[in-house]
Amino acid sequence: MDTITHNTYLIKALNNFEWDLEETVESLNYALSYDPENAYTLFTMARLQAERFSNYPAAKDYYAQALSKNLDLVTAYPKYVSVLILNEEYHEAMRLIDFALKIKGTNKAYLYMQLGLVLEHLGKYRLAVKIMKQAYLIANDELNEHIDHQLKRIKEKIKRTRETSKKTKGKKKAKKKKK
Repeated sequence: MDTITHNTYLIKALNNFEWDLEETVESLNYALSYDPENAYTLFTMARLQAERFSNYPAAKDYYAQALSKNLDLVTAYPKYVSVLILNEEYHEAMRLIDFALKIKGTNKAYLYMQLGLVLEHLGKYRLAVKIMKQAYLIANDELNEHIDHQLKRIKEKIKRTRETSKKTKGKKKAKKKKK
């Protein structure tokens, strides 16, 4: 294993990640050929699969491999959870969040926000709001703006759900009176 060469290709991939897809893929493949078990390289390949190709099953596999090599790769947890949410694997996402919250150095506020999103997808809006508020308390200003947006959106869903259920109840009562 040639660590210097591996790192050179990994750095090239990271430098080109946002700008040059072809160079990124080539550099990552070279880096993986030099060290196929490097957690950060696997993590970067997972990001590439998710963010650039929207290939969530492949991204999920790469994230799992990366974390199996290094459980302390704290930057991987939020992105892995996002992939699980996009892949509609909500219960697995909740288990990963639960585990990640126990790891020192993870972005706990972001993980709580993601838990709120999972709960929203599962239709547990009130619990999602409660968790989002918990995330808000420990987040930085930039994340708080995002959480505010999410909270408003979820509260709007609660309001619409309430209105829909009132209309449905009214229709049921009207049908009973007609009979």
